[in-house]
Amino acid sequence: MSLYEHLTKLDNTTYPATDVIKSLIEILSQELCASNIRRGSHTFCAFISRSRDLCDHINSLINKSIGEDGWTSYDEYTAMIEPLETLLLSISEVTDTSCVEILTDTVDISEWIEGAQLWSVDRQKIKDSLSSVRSEKVFQSLNQTVTSEDVVHAAKHDDNVFMDNLVRALERRVAANRAMFSADGHKQLSSIQRELQAIRSKIQSCQSDELVVIAIKSTILVNGLTEVTINTPVTRIRERYRSPAVISKAYELIKYISANFDQSHLSEMQEKYSKFVLFLSESLDQDSPEDIGMPENFLKLRKLPGQIRPPYYLQTLILVQYCNTLVKHYRATKPKPSRKPVDDALTDTLTALQGAAKLGSQNLNGSSYDFGSMQSSEVTNTYQTAATTIQSSCSSYKVRFPPIIFRMCPSSV
Repeated sequence: MSLYEHLTKLDNTTYPATDVIKSLIEILSQELCASNIRRGSHTFCAFISRSRDLCDHINSLINKSIGEDGWTSYDEYTAMIEPLETLLLSISEVTDTSCVEILTDTVDISEWIEGAQLWSVDRQKIKDSLSSVRSEKVFQSLNQTVTSEDVVHAAKHDDNVFMDNLVRALERRVAANRAMFSADGHKQLSSIQRELQAIRSKIQSCQSDELVVIAIKSTILVNGLTEVTINTPVTRIRERYRSPAVISKAYELIKYISANFDQSHLSEMQEKYSKFVLFLSESLDQDSPEDIGMPENFLKLRKLPGQIRPPYYLQTLILVQYCNTLVKHYRATKPKPSRKPVDDALTDTLTALQGAAKLGSQNLNGSSYDFGSMQSSEVTNTYQTAATTIQSSCSSYKVRFPPIIFRMCPSSV
């Protein structure tokens, strides 16, 4: 049995009341198994497993409620459905954000800075979600399979693996592009690598979340600095970032963290990190998204899913997943193909999501809420148009998606 089958297999008869939960589990499992989630995967997997067990439990309670005289099972399963849907919807936002581990062709330092911040937010969200499905009172009718120690162990495992991957990635970048740096610059990068190896060892036994986060965010930025230096098409940026003056600033930050890796120096580490971020960003007048190969609408697109309610949320995840793949394909292809297919796909998807977000902006106020206004034929049509345009763009770029994506792409809401 594959990991995807293991994470999505339900033993009990399924009922329509759990359709949203089941669909979200399938989407998240697809993301995990497709390696789109490259950090927090141990914790993420444990969260999906517990959610799957809860979904199975809810279905068993629904089945039980049909044949019993009282309301006990009904009360139990109706209390669980909405909280579990909410957790799954919240964690699905992790898959909508840019994953810093795949910024291998990103030549905008601001994306690396944002990626480091998003990683720390997503890390906490995944960890909190696992804790919630384990310990929230509403889920206690299903016997525990995950202990509090398991939550800590899973997060620790993910941090250690991610830090190791980052250190190895920097080593590969520097080794493969030694000629890009001066002798002094390369010497400083070698010193940075030694300090990061020391930090990696300290993280393995560190019990402080704050120290781990500041160390990993700093390591992300050093990778970003190196990657931008190697691949930016803008001479001014390349010359600035590969200068010993800039690399020495990175070394100062990493050296300080390595030498003072304890809670008493945390505020100083955070301050030095903030100053380094400002130093990297200042006076560069970053090029427009088009100049660096990032379609402008893509930056707008990823801000919208969190503003969209069902019944359009699941369709939104599908469209965003398509667009992520199209943009990655466009940016990775050399020489650059025509921009029109990806621009058309992003424009139509942005129109659809903006319409759904507008519907989602209405306040829920109990019995006075107009549930008919949760969807509209106009918005539904824009989703259909976006799906058609995206598939046309896929054909233009000869991009193929996993079969499950096509099966789940809706023709109606």
